[in-house]
Amino acid sequence: MYGYAQSLIELLGWTGPAQVEFMKQPDGEFQLIEINGRYWGSLPLAMNSGVDFPWLHYRLLRGERPEPVESYRTDIVQRRLLYGDLNWLHHRLVEGDFRAFGPFFRSFIGPKHTFVSIDDPQPTAVALLQAVELGAGQLIDTLRLKTRIRRNLINPT
Repeated sequence: MYGYAQSLIELLGWTGPAQVEFMKQPDGEFQLIEINGRYWGSLPLAMNSGVDFPWLHYRLLRGERPEPVESYRTDIVQRRLLYGDLNWLHHRLVEGDFRAFGPFFRSFIGPKHTFVSIDDPQPTAVALLQAVELGAGQLIDTLRLKTRIRRNLINPT
């Protein structure tokens, strides 16, 4: 896949960071999904796994030729969509599935890296604020919908 991705990038004449994404099909073949000509959302996962793409990019821009990174960790699991996790939990609880607390909290325990970092707490703070903001917006929308439904039941037009 590396050779194929490299050929595609060269054919496009692209310089700079790019993510070439493939998906393994049921028959075992890999299919090209997309090419992102920018840094990608899962970049922190790569960095926590031992591949610092921004640093390598910087070195290339300085005219250096860093050695390709051929060894990196493959046991890292990273979460980044806290709002998505909270939204999942909310929907499970609304459906009365209180057992959802177990998997929700267990997903944050163990040998996993998350966006939480003592060295860089700002992304955690921003993610928590976004989750609260989005969750509050969802709650307000739900309350408005319930109010409209009640009004329509009492005074149908």
